[in-house]
Amino acid sequence: MKWTDDIDRGAWLRERVPFDGGSATVAGTGWEAYARILHPASASGEVDGEYVHHNWTWAEAARRRGVGMHPLVDWNTIGRHDGQVEVGGLLLSPGQEGLLEPHLLRHLASVLEGATTTPDDITIGVWNASGLEAGTGTVAAFASSSGPNGAEPRVAPTDAEMRALMERLAEEAWSQLRSGNLRQPSEVPYLELPYREYYLSITTLQELGDLAEHDDDLDMGVHLIWPDDHQWLVASEIDFDSTVVGGSKSLIQRIVTHPDLEAFEVRETDHFDVDARTVS
Repeated sequence: MKWTDDIDRGAWLRERVPFDGGSATVAGTGWEAYARILHPASASGEVDGEYVHHNWTWAEAARRRGVGMHPLVDWNTIGRHDGQVEVGGLLLSPGQEGLLEPHLLRHLASVLEGATTTPDDITIGVWNASGLEAGTGTVAAFASSSGPNGAEPRVAPTDAEMRALMERLAEEAWSQLRSGNLRQPSEVPYLELPYREYYLSITTLQELGDLAEHDDDLDMGVHLIWPDDHQWLVASEIDFDSTVVGGSKSLIQRIVTHPDLEAFEVRETDHFDVDARTVS
């Protein structure tokens, strides 16, 4: 992956992303169909003296809370956007806003690959207020991505491990900066869209999938993804707890039927604020 100053790559979005519209239009207007991918909730606490942590689908959280489920449901009627609620002795927290978890991004990338003729020419947009600095977060992930490293799933790192990780990523990123292989985002122009501005990076779907599978450093999120042939657009709006994909009907059907993605087909004009207590 590399940052690019070719913001004309995103010029087509200026006519597709409106200043106002339905929630789905964060992924542009005019698509044949849209999918809403829900970011998993988390439930954690002590059970029999041991700390446990679970990622729950919204459907599971709604079932345990005794409320209905719907493609347009607002999380605030299942749990709380601004905090936690207690469910069976566990604390239920909302999914992360503006971030499709890396393992879900990997699954999505595998679906997207079959819906473009340009899987090796992918543009990524990262919101320019993500706190991007060389050696941290998404920038560090882009700087140090080098394919599979054989890492096994692991528990959350200790503070010491996290400090060591950040030091390693910082050194790797600065090394590339010094060699001229990677510029700081502040030196790169950004794409201006309604209400948001994005730094752009160029990658492939294979590389994106590898990074999502083997690197834990996409903590700032990947907010826009599209191929050079403009066959689809993925948008993880920073204020949304779901990711929207616009594309062909066949692509959207593959997304909503994927066993590892909690996703629903939605319409361009839909708003994601339906009260869960009013549906079943």
